Amino acid sequence: MKWILTALLLASFVALNASAGVKVIYDDDNRVEVKEFWDLNALGFHRDMYRSVAAMMEESQIEYPLGYTGTHIKVVAQTLGQAYGLCPGERFANQIVASSCTGFLIDKNVLVTAGHCVEDQQDCERKVWVFDYRVENTYKGAVWVPRSSMFRCKKLWKHRLDDNNMNDYAIIELDRGARDREPLRIRREGRVANDANLVVVGHPSGLPTKIAPRAKVRRNNDPIFFTTNLDTFGGNSGSPVFDLRTGVVEGILVRGENDYVRDSRRPCMRVNNCKGDECMGEDVTRITNIFKSF
Repeated sequence: MKWILTALLLASFVALNASAGVKVIYDDDNRVEVKEFWDLNALGFHRDMYRSVAAMMEESQIEYPLGYTGTHIKVVAQTLGQAYGLCPGERFANQIVASSCTGFLIDKNVLVTAGHCVEDQQDCERKVWVFDYRVENTYKGAVWVPRSSMFRCKKLWKHRLDDNNMNDYAIIELDRGARDREPLRIRREGRVANDANLVVVGHPSGLPTKIAPRAKVRRNNDPIFFTTNLDTFGGNSGSPVFDLRTGVVEGILVRGENDYVRDSRRPCMRVNNCKGDECMGEDVTRITNIFKSF
């Protein structure tokens, strides 16, 4: 979460995530880089799922070092430590935070995210969606990605943000198809298994792609969403939540606990850590809610 180096944009960014109900760490921090997740999982269908996950950014985060004819774009931003005033020793403090939400492909040119990430068609058109925003592409404090990895919003197909039933999702048509990426497999009917081994892929606090496995379902009775203990933050809003055993997307990460808390002894912030079944849990909109819309 961030905007660029101006206080005004950063304030807007924090306000967006506060209104959405931001997220937190449960017990151990399970967030890992993409390569680390590969090392932990040998199953083939997990290898490329991160490539279909994109970061939502303001265009002010994008620079074109060689003009509009260059092959790569440069993503610039504050570091996580700068943006949140983190205490020494907090994880990922030196990585940049350039995005505000996450989305994922369900067709070559169709992306799903959280409804609170985009307000309307005009807002949708102001955002860009950037794939391949990963830490291994960092060079001299910026992340460099192929120009072909950036997409724009062509049309906001459907938008739901309902305070009554807590439904929260958006379906976006991109400006072109993502030829070299496969749409993710989604659950078409039924519900996530109570004993599912959950994993989320996205951009916690606007960081480059992180994968957080080893989570469980906490509550599974609401028809619109289920609740988990996923290690997610603001910026993960819109992230796909998978059943690790099947590789199927079960839902869209949308709400949770506060991300950071003030250190009681120092003027800095630390990650909020909940033990066991403490805190409210992280809510996930069921992907089956959007199936009839698609």
